[in-house]
Amino acid sequence: MGQSPPGQSETPALASIGFELVKPSPLLAPFVQSYWSIHNAGPVAETRPEFLHSDGGAGLVFNFGDPLPLWSHAGQRVTTLDHSRTATQTVRLRGMLDLFGVRFHPGGLFALFGAPLDELVEPGVLDDWPIRAGVREVEARIAETPTGRGRAEVVETWLLHRLARAGGIFPSIQASLTLLRHRRGQFSIQALADQVFLSTRQLERLYKEQIGLSPKQFARILRVTHARSLLKQVHRGALVDVAYAAGYYDQAHFIREFKAVVGLTPVAYVLGHRPGAAIPSEDVGGGPSQSSA
Repeated sequence: MGQSPPGQSETPALASIGFELVKPSPLLAPFVQSYWSIHNAGPVAETRPEFLHSDGGAGLVFNFGDPLPLWSHAGQRVTTLDHSRTATQTVRLRGMLDLFGVRFHPGGLFALFGAPLDELVEPGVLDDWPIRAGVREVEARIAETPTGRGRAEVVETWLLHRLARAGGIFPSIQASLTLLRHRRGQFSIQALADQVFLSTRQLERLYKEQIGLSPKQFARILRVTHARSLLKQVHRGALVDVAYAAGYYDQAHFIREFKAVVGLTPVAYVLGHRPGAAIPSEDVGGGPSQSSA
């Protein structure tokens, strides 16, 4: 689905259950990755697992259909904050589906709303968060709008009003995000702090407030994201080459970190993407985990 609900899903477009993706306007593109919707006319049998990879961003998910484990609370459908995650999550879609979401770039949610991501009392639940009142208003307008594109226009209007009053994220944090992306996470936290003229403690505090992750966690996500991209072409080289290209000095570290984030070993990930792929036996490492792709 490309940039889709919520995070980075790698399943082909779910047109059969009404998936639609809408890109933001140029004014909001620095903050918003995409708007997405899923709507079906009748109940859907449980789908295969959707792997939602962390990208360091956050999102808002409006659920007007049946409760789903990832987007509900106490068994009730609710609007949730898909907050910055440190690991891949899976979700199975089933029942009456009527979902709409907005996916923000890392730091984009804080830039538009100024609400600290580290002040959520309960992750994902918006009741005690400063933006809740505004979310309730737009939630009602979304519910009255039948199409995904129409809903995207409703949220665009809301976010453009926010943009006019937005304070943005700290320039030093924006600079550090750019540096980390450019280096694909291959940066020591001390060196990163030095580059943006902050202490490591200041950098850590501002990241948790504005990104929702520590700098170390965000760097790890970038490394693993790069590794996933390389693994899709693993036939061009052995897994050990992927490990080095992704910035890992030894294969054991690569396997541990990859599995901690994705929930699969690199081998299991490759086989899940290309069944029957030939992997040199010396690169198998720990072998496939119990999870399935």
